[in-house]
Amino acid sequence: MSDLRVALVGCGGSGTFYHAPAWFDIEGASLIAVCDIVEEKAKRIGEKYGAKVYTDLDRMLKVEKPDVLDVATKPPEHAPCVIKGLEAGCHVYCETPLATSSDEGKEMVKAAEKNGRFLGYNDNYRFAPHQSMLKKWIESGELGTPCLIVSTGHPWTYHHRVDLMLFFGGEISEVYAPKADPLPEEDGGGTRCTISTLKFENGMLGSLIGGGQSRNPKGGWVVFWPWHYGMQIIDYTGTNGRVVTYDIIGGLERYDREQRLIYKWEPTVGERRDFPYTWRLAIGAFAEAIMKEREPPVTGVDGVKSLLILEAIRESMEKNIPVKPKPYSP
Repeated sequence: MSDLRVALVGCGGSGTFYHAPAWFDIEGASLIAVCDIVEEKAKRIGEKYGAKVYTDLDRMLKVEKPDVLDVATKPPEHAPCVIKGLEAGCHVYCETPLATSSDEGKEMVKAAEKNGRFLGYNDNYRFAPHQSMLKKWIESGELGTPCLIVSTGHPWTYHHRVDLMLFFGGEISEVYAPKADPLPEEDGGGTRCTISTLKFENGMLGSLIGGGQSRNPKGGWVVFWPWHYGMQIIDYTGTNGRVVTYDIIGGLERYDREQRLIYKWEPTVGERRDFPYTWRLAIGAFAEAIMKEREPPVTGVDGVKSLLILEAIRESMEKNIPVKPKPYSP
């Protein structure tokens, strides 16, 4: 296949700082056009990367006929933009979360199948080097039978951490998320923290622990999270040992079954550990798959499965009972 002709819709923070630079950095791909309803945002990216500027997605798709549409809009616009791209004959890469509901996500997957195109889903956390190491050890069986996985993180990483739970542990059969006591309205409302327990089909147990947040009277949100922890910690235990990964892109420690530290890894000064690098790795993997005409490593189906777990957690919080997530079905 010749160079991938890529168009980007959504030129806010994610499109500007993560998606556009990633495509620019990928050999064999060209960012030919960008679109945003706010023309100034689109111009900012267009001028930097030499891409044509549009404020209307339909017109961009009709005129440019890109091979790939990258959707980096806000979540409520994901589904309509993705479906338009697929119906225009594009392969589509979509920012996370895939959609605002699992039903909406399924419609996106159906549109990909109907039009014979690939739908990729951005879960860039999977591609961080330390997470890839953990995944390799799990798949090789080096860590033994899966026992426990605990994910602790900033509230804004929650949907990414659900995806990592599925990535490392497989299908989830039950969730229980006790409703946290809300903070008083005079303190901004919201919650102090959240916790969800998970049962996996392979017999492993898991826990999702998150910081809380409340409204700031001056605007925005106040987040309750110990920042010295970074944004997240994954702690995976098998019968043959334990692995702890730190932050979204950071270090890793591996222990044997006697809890002796047997391996420690940190990115060196010469290695990239910046947050945008995870997008470069994720988008690069998607681009490589499209160039080789094979299914991307993370698909729309993965995005729907994450949404099904999030919906089950939400239901459990509301009813204060364990909930079995709905199984994925097209």
